Amino acid sequence: MWAGTKKGLCNINTVTNTLNWYSINQGGLPHNSVNSLFLDKEERLWISTNSSIISYMQDGKITRIPLSTGSGILTLGSVCEDDASRIWVASRGNGVFIIDFDSILYLTTKQGLLSDYCYSLISDDHYNIWIGHKGGLSTIRTTDYFVKPLQNFEGIPNDY
Repeated sequence: MWAGTKKGLCNINTVTNTLNWYSINQGGLPHNSVNSLFLDKEERLWISTNSSIISYMQDGKITRIPLSTGSGILTLGSVCEDDASRIWVASRGNGVFIIDFDSILYLTTKQGLLSDYCYSLISDDHYNIWIGHKGGLSTIRTTDYFVKPLQNFEGIPNDY
């Protein structure tokens, strides 16, 4: 079992009742404050932290992938995977990053996101990524990256 904490990443072995910690100093995390964990189809454990580096662990080894928009430091959040095995990473202030096999893309309000502050994301079975923002949602069609912001929902007050 894995647990992300403000002091690093902890692997809890329930069979041997032992703990193994990963941090900046031990294991190579980019930051000790872990925001999100996600296990992909290839059994890689994706780790987002309070940094501009997304990491994944596979076979006990951490690999770091720097993400950049060219403007400042990032804080990364939720992670998910789409049907094409691309990894999507939410950021708090810099939109959404898409990690494809040999490239990294990012989408922001310039491409139609409701906000660059992305607090949650999930992939559905209809080729969409849903992103939660303060005040609404954005949906991105994974086939062509068409972005649609959603703010007004019938029967739900705007200040909800």
